[in-house]
Amino acid sequence: MLVKNIEMNIRNLNNYDIPSLTKLYNEEMVYDPDFRPLNTNEFEARFFEQPFISKDLIFVCEQDNQLLGCIVADIDPLVELKFGKKIAIVDLILAKKEKFEEILGALLANLFEKVRKEGAKEVQIHFIADNFKILHNFLISEGFKLAREWYYMESKAKYCDLEDLPRGFKWDYIKFKGRYANAKKWLECHNKAFKDHYGMRPLRYEELKLYALEESFDPKGYFGIYEINKNRFIAQCSCEIDKKLNEYKNMKRAIIWTVGVIEEFRNRGFGRMLVKKAFNWAFEKGMQIVAIHVDSQNNVAYNLYSSLGFVVIRKRLFYSITL
Repeated sequence: MLVKNIEMNIRNLNNYDIPSLTKLYNEEMVYDPDFRPLNTNEFEARFFEQPFISKDLIFVCEQDNQLLGCIVADIDPLVELKFGKKIAIVDLILAKKEKFEEILGALLANLFEKVRKEGAKEVQIHFIADNFKILHNFLISEGFKLAREWYYMESKAKYCDLEDLPRGFKWDYIKFKGRYANAKKWLECHNKAFKDHYGMRPLRYEELKLYALEESFDPKGYFGIYEINKNRFIAQCSCEIDKKLNEYKNMKRAIIWTVGVIEEFRNRGFGRMLVKKAFNWAFEKGMQIVAIHVDSQNNVAYNLYSSLGFVVIRKRLFYSITL
């Protein structure tokens, strides 16, 4: 059972904590296969400036004026609307390895107390690397269940011959401004395609605009299949090349973050076309590896990616506990 340690001070975030927390992140997250060092601006933007984040659900742990850990969570009203209940989602866990269980226990105890008052019925922890054994063992011992596994898959980058789209459809990429602005239509397609997908919250336009400000953003990596007569996207894909991560890891990798087709257009080959076009985008950028994640329970997507040359390399884990 989680118990607050009276020797540790648990409090909410202050702005002057950011440099110390960035340093802690860069020290303690090196185990993660997708880790790269962040500067303070990147750290703050990634974990504290998302529109669904509330500072009331950010707790830091300190002892003798030294920061030992941090937990960031949110109760997103769009997630509540999607799943029909309030769910607290943990976005970040940081804790010194020397006192990991003690620090995390104190942070979670405070978080649980707060989110219960907010009416949350469940706490979920998302996208944890499968090599983070100390966290896995601690969560299972405290009553969390392993709710989901996502496979991280890779393939060699390659050029693919693309089939012609059916009459009445065209390829298009995301545009935020001007006469042909279509970002909101792309977003609507994204949210429709993933409306029942575990582990994915509805995406806000404000978040999408934040992505567009990132150094790694390429509008031609955010594309889709557009139904001309109805002025809508019926399928979408988002891809990224993190140049800083590639430099840090000495690799040339592109990652496909989403491949979505709205329900009425599934089983018509559009998903395969999206992945092939993503391969071509990465190949033309000089990448050697293309990566993608897939829910282990999504057999249709897994079989599609496997048929295109992707193989499972590792997993990302999702945990949940009922309050």
